[in-house]
Amino acid sequence: MDLDEPLEPTFGNKPRPLNPHVPDDDRGPALLGFCISLTLVASFTVFARVYVLLMMQRVAGWDDVFMLLAMVSIANTTAIVQHG
Repeated sequence: MDLDEPLEPTFGNKPRPLNPHVPDDDRGPALLGFCISLTLVASFTVFARVYVLLMMQRVAGWDDVFMLLAMVSIANTTAIVQHG
């Protein structure tokens, strides 16, 4: 064993990084929660806009159709990220 070689400390069976400034925590669940909550808020806003447009004007424009398609795409992307 060479004395100049740094030792790799362990915590249980999980090796710790050699650099103490590198975080060793997983932020995936927090980011997923943020994505889900933001998707829910955006979905509520888009569906409320479309509902009011259809109730007041009885017609939706092409921009509303694209907003709905974008919301479906975002919801699918969040579901794919959630399930790996």
